[in-house]
Amino acid sequence: MSNHHQLTTTLSEQDLGEILTMIAALRAKFDFLITLTAQERRELPKMGERSIGFEEKCAGHMSSHPEFLPGFVSLDQINQERALRNQLMRCFLPLQGLSTAMEDTLMAVSSEIWMADLAFYHNAQDAARRKLPGAEAICNDLSTRFPGGGRRKETVEPTEA
Repeated sequence: MSNHHQLTTTLSEQDLGEILTMIAALRAKFDFLITLTAQERRELPKMGERSIGFEEKCAGHMSSHPEFLPGFVSLDQINQERALRNQLMRCFLPLQGLSTAMEDTLMAVSSEIWMADLAFYHNAQDAARRKLPGAEAICNDLSTRFPGGGRRKETVEPTEA
């Protein structure tokens, strides 16, 4: 895969507005979604891919043997949650793919911008070394991004003889 991406497209303001409207409409359809804190995410028991088979077997056994359900578990409620989970998964997978593609594109575009910025900064540094007008002011302004002055100087410890 090439490390050099040049995405030379932009969204029209109309397209961007339509996309944001669609996202808002989608968000409104999911008005029941919750937001967990980092602590809550850590503490919740997780049902991963390896647990799906177990869960499917439990669903069958719960339906055929409701007498073994604990009093605090409602079969109707858990079946509603199973149905919601299945519906959410049908939406989540394509949204996850879109999100990943957007994240990758954003990363590639940001990388291109960053590389251009660094190239400009290095050229400005070269121009400042040559005392070209305006270059030193640019370098002074941009150098705040790199506190510590750039390259680290190696210190050589004296050796005992």
